Amino acid sequence: MPGEETPGPLAGVRVVESANWIAAPSAGAVLADLGADVIKVEPPEGDSVRGLIRQPKVEGGRAAVDYPFTVSNRGKRSVVLDFRRPEGVAALLELTASAQVFLTNMLPQRMEKYGIAPPRLLSANRRLVVTLVSGYGRTGPEARRPGYDVTAFFGRAGLTEAMTGPEADAPMPPTGPGDHNTGMAAVAATLAALRLAEETGRGQVAEVSLYASGMWTMATELSPVLIDGRQPSRRARNRAVTALNNRYRTADDRWLFLTMPGGRMWPLLCRTLGLEELIEDERFADPPARYRNMEELVERLDGAFASRTLGEWADILDEAGLVWGPANRLTEVADDPQAQAMGSFPLVDHPTAGEFRTVASPIRIDGAPIAPQGPAPEAGQHTEEVFTELGWSGERISKARRQGAFAKVATSPDPARPE
Repeated sequence: MPGEETPGPLAGVRVVESANWIAAPSAGAVLADLGADVIKVEPPEGDSVRGLIRQPKVEGGRAAVDYPFTVSNRGKRSVVLDFRRPEGVAALLELTASAQVFLTNMLPQRMEKYGIAPPRLLSANRRLVVTLVSGYGRTGPEARRPGYDVTAFFGRAGLTEAMTGPEADAPMPPTGPGDHNTGMAAVAATLAALRLAEETGRGQVAEVSLYASGMWTMATELSPVLIDGRQPSRRARNRAVTALNNRYRTADDRWLFLTMPGGRMWPLLCRTLGLEELIEDERFADPPARYRNMEELVERLDGAFASRTLGEWADILDEAGLVWGPANRLTEVADDPQAQAMGSFPLVDHPTAGEFRTVASPIRIDGAPIAPQGPAPEAGQHTEEVFTELGWSGERISKARRQGAFAKVATSPDPARPE
């Protein structure tokens, strides 16, 4: 595997990934960043998400690299197998027997159809960790329901409702946040199951789902509902519980967020905004009074924030030591000096496109080389290489091709196949 001379934390661990879209493949990408040898098994039509997400605009037309696909598939090797043929399934089982982890988001009915459900995988490799990523888990009446992050994570788990203001349309979530959240959960589940397998000598089945990840993401607001059954209220800005936890528009039509629980910083905020008179005003003397007069208070704060640009307020609020954050555009995130200093945009070296920036996972370990180990592979790019490593002869590989086990890649991926 390409990468750092110092081995990564998961050097020597082989992961066989049979997954499409984003959630499970993003977990595979993080495992590859950590040094695992991740072999991506794709169907004849290739991963459904290849070429499907918005591509960057570059001079001369479409970019030569599928950059969104690289984020969730970097550093892997790709083989193409056709599970509709017994020879393809047999090749997968042999490949999995050489691995420590099998990672998939296939629906259970598809795994059963192809004869690669967890019991069969574990019978071929008794120490294997099988990590299952699904929409709704393995139990219950909807275990076989397909799910995407928009439906299972954002919608079903209550995130879209939480982000919808009074009398506003439900927002359409951006692409992939629920997937990447669930992918990180899959990484954690895989690492925990690997340790258990090493300690017991027995294979493990780990699972995460978009729905469970969404409920965990909403747990702070969901936990009281489990006790009292009351739906949390969604408040307009001028009816907030506290003006110190609210958002405000600046002179250049930008937004910033204040997050200062409690009332300790109220006098400092007033002095910073040039509203010293509010400190002694009985209508705003303490949190209950400010709550009773919230509409008038927000109107006063709105007027103050509207007097300067976001850049001007950034300097003023930072100098005062107030806790705030901008509602950044993604173009600003890409150029953020703090993100740069955190190593959030490592370089990937592509054989034809050269170097380009991508997005790092949030994992950092002192002294450990955690970084993209190369670009995303082309579908089937490493089929012959991987099976040669397993000891297959050239004649056997050629026979597998003739039998259709090593299928040729179709040029038009099917975008309709769910996780």
